[in-house]
Amino acid sequence: MSDSGSEPKQRPRFVAGAVCPSCQEMDRMVIDGAADERRCVVCGFVEARPD
Repeated sequence: MSDSGSEPKQRPRFVAGAVCPSCQEMDRMVIDGAADERRCVVCGFVEARPD
């Protein structure tokens, strides 16, 4: 059963060339549009996106 009235779930998008400010890994940052934040999939760094 699907809820036809709900919006489709957004998947996090990887940011090409982005470097994590915490662990310095490249190409491991994702932007989560639903939560309005960016995060590193390696070390777990999370930062709210500016307005």
